[in-house]
Amino acid sequence: MKTTIIQKGDKEHQDSFWYRDTVAIVENKGKVVRVIANGDIRIYKDGEIVHDISKERNNGFGFTVENDKQLAEVNEQNGFNWDMNNWFEVFEDNDGDMGEVCDTYDEALKVAEQLAKQ
Repeated sequence: MKTTIIQKGDKEHQDSFWYRDTVAIVENKGKVVRVIANGDIRIYKDGEIVHDISKERNNGFGFTVENDKQLAEVNEQNGFNWDMNNWFEVFEDNDGDMGEVCDTYDEALKVAEQLAKQ
């Protein structure tokens, strides 16, 4: 089995927020499994967009957001509204079905390796 990491993760960046497009590719005996960060992100505060990945409007949080712990502060209690968010998706090439949705970077890689072994 061969795992190619396209976007390296770490324990402080498990949320899909930090990733775009293909994250990793796992290959085993002709089977190719991909991990992607799928979906747009749009976050509002006081009715104004403060983060919109598709329009490159970022860093409008009013405080530093460099890891998952700080990202957790971007919540309703602090006046933020997540209108859209992305997710990790794991799927086999040529399958045609929507892949399995995962909550964290590590979980997505683990699911990809399990799927490649099947």
